[in-house]
Formats: sequence, structure tokens, C-alpha cells
Amino acid sequence: MSLFHEIIAKDNIIQAYLELNTNLYNKLKAKKYRGLDGVKLQDLNIKAEELITSCQQELQDNQELSPVNCAYIPKKNGKLRDIYIYNLKDRLKAQAIFRVLEPIFEKIYSPFLFSYRSSHPSYYAARSVARRYQRYYQEDQVGVIDVSNYFYDIDHDLLIEKLEKLNLDKQTLELLISFIKIKIYKDRKLYRNTIGTPAGLPLSILFGNLYLNELDFNIGKRVALYRRVGDDLIMFDKDKEKLQQVFQDAQKQITQLKLKSHPIKSRIIPAHESFNFLGYNFNQGIISLPRKYEEKLIDKWSKEFLNNPPKNWRHKTKALKEKIYSPEKLDNFNKRLLQIISQKILVNNQQQLKTINQKLLKIITKYFFHKYSPQKQRALNKIINQWQLPSIAQYYVNLQNGKNTIKKLALSTGQTKQSSSGVKIRKKQN
Repeated sequence: MSLFHEIIAKDNIIQAYLELNTNLYNKLKAKKYRGLDGVKLQDLNIKAEELITSCQQELQDNQELSPVNCAYIPKKNGKLRDIYIYNLKDRLKAQAIFRVLEPIFEKIYSPFLFSYRSSHPSYYAARSVARRYQRYYQEDQVGVIDVSNYFYDIDHDLLIEKLEKLNLDKQTLELLISFIKIKIYKDRKLYRNTIGTPAGLPLSILFGNLYLNELDFNIGKRVALYRRVGDDLIMFDKDKEKLQQVFQDAQKQITQLKLKSHPIKSRIIPAHESFNFLGYNFNQGIISLPRKYEEKLIDKWSKEFLNNPPKNWRHKTKALKEKIYSPEKLDNFNKRLLQIISQKILVNNQQQLKTINQKLLKIITKYFFHKYSPQKQRALNKIINQWQLPSIAQYYVNLQNGKNTIKKLALSTGQTKQSSSGVKIRKKQN
């Protein structure tokens, strides 16, 4: 059976439909997501059999896709980011194609790629970088490349050339090209791009991973350590001259692919100097949370605790305890601290973690007394100690000293295993 016939097989489309349902429900988009046709998932569920049959026929005929709607969401820097919203039927088609092609692409990818791969999660890239860094940061040079607007600048002709080299059957290739050259409805205008792979589909991930795959093979074999996660590339080597040559070759290949690297973020420096990668800051052998991440964390906690607190002391006490340990709130504060640790597990900057704890105590002191002073904090300590207020610094200490795993930490702070009814939280015992 050809790849094309695997894609249009009814069983494959049914599985794609179930995966699309699960994905939208898990992301709480099932009742909101809709493309230009206005159709929501609940509208499709009542006629699923008809939808699957229709998708099967449209895939077989390679019927032209509906235009994708471009909207905007704010970025962290205050600018706007394009997001692309497909009609649900086209998302189903894309999922059916992805299910068949993902294993094929997995065999093609380089071992240096850690983007959206179950076999190569981005954590593995961060972990290998951290291990190399901690061992050789005083001897290594590090080259970091940030490809600007990566998914938005991928050249269609070059991408199609790369797909043609995979020896896919003609009908499968035509399906992929239809998603690459899909019409876009943006700012009340309809047009086709010659660059960019509209995000919002798993196919975009396949395209993005493939586009720099040859570069990954070329660079990865020439330096002591190389990793790529999406548009972030990092390389280590003790030989400065060799690293500079490899870095220049990488920049040249990126230009040949009609991409641009960020002029400030892309650089070669001694590894003991400060650089960021995958949400970590590396500096003088210490791995920290980036400064902006820490600032946003404290700002978020300040708003959460200090915006409209109860006026009565007793009510404040009850409200604070509920924020931290409430079994009714699945996103209680204690659980979110554990989520930070699981996402930033490689951090070893104990001084930074202690500072974050101190800032949290200041916020809670202001919560009770409106103003902070060391005397007010000491007055509050007895209450806080009774509750065993979560300490992000202590969590990290326990984890890195081998006293706990993330799972054990979750259990020790009151989070039970997930059941069929969801995650349950119980209060800590004094």
C-alpha cells in the first residue's frame, strides 16, 4: 500500500479525528476553535461519519483547501504574533497526513535535532548542554545561533525541493504542497505566500524540522557538541578556530536557505561568559533562570496575592491558605511551584532560588500588612511555619541531592496520582 493510500484509509482518518478531538479538549479549545467557516467541534461531532467520508473523498481528489484565517496575539515583547486558524475539516486532513508521515520523517531527521520529537524531547538537548557546560565551561567556546522568524521565512520552492528528495509518491507530495501553498486571509485580504509555513498544524513542525536537517548533519559531526531545537542552534568545542569556521559555515548555509540569524543573539563567546539557551541562563558554571523569567514570575505572584486581598485578617488567612493548598484548585500555588521545577529542572543557582523565596515572603508580608519590613515578616513567620509554606529553593535542593524525584515531591506536597476524574490535591498534614 502506498503512503497516499495509507493517508486516505478510513481507519487512519478516524484515528486522526479522535486525536484532533483529544487535542482540542486538552487545550480547552473544543468550544472556541473555529476557522473562517465558523464551524466548531461540537458542530462536527453530531455528524462525524459524514465528516470522515467527506474528508476521505477530498483528500483523494486533493481538493483545494479553504483559506486559513490569520489573527494576532500579543508577544512577550509587546509586539504582535501571527496565528493561523484553519477550518476544522482541513485540520483533520492535516492530522491524517501527519499520522502516516511522522514515522517516515523521524527516520530522516538528524540525531542532533530535538524539536517536537517524542524520541528526542527538548529536555534531552538542555540536559546534554548542561552536562557539557558544567564539565568544560572553563575550556570550551560556545556558538549560539538564533534564526529570526524561522517558520515565517521558510522558502516554499526550497522546501518543496527538500520534500521531492524524500521520494514520496506523487499524490502524497501534492497533498503536502497544497498545505504549503494554502491561501491566507489576513487583514481582510486573500493572498498566497511564497514564504512561510503557517503555524497551527503538526505538518508545520515536519516542515520546520526538515528545512534545516542537512545543516544539522553537517554541523553536528564537526564539533564536540551540537544541538538544535526549532530555530535555536548551539555548538561547543575547545578549538576556537574550528568553532569559528563551523559557525561561519552554518551562517552561510542559513543565508543560502534564505533565512536570517539574529544579529545580536547569534555569537561565539567563551563558555564561561553569559548566554541563554532553552529558557536557561549559563554563566560562570552556574545555571539560572533568565532574569526576565524571574522578573515576570515575581510580577505574576505580586498581582495574584496583592490585587484585591480580603480586608479582614481571618479572611486573609483563609484565602491565602486556599491559594496555596486548596484541593478544589487544580492550579494551586504549591502545584505551580512543582511545575516550574519540572520545566526548569536543571537550575542550580541556589542564591537565585533563595532570592526568589525571599521575594515571595515579602509579597505575602505585604498581603497581610500592606507594607513590608523585616519585623513584620518575623511576626508572620509563626503562621507561615505552621503551614509549611512551599520553598522553591528547598524543592530544588531535595531534588538535586537525590532525596526526591518530581513524582515524590508531588506526593509529599499533597498531590495524589491522577485518576479517571482528574488530578486530586489533598492538604498537607501539620
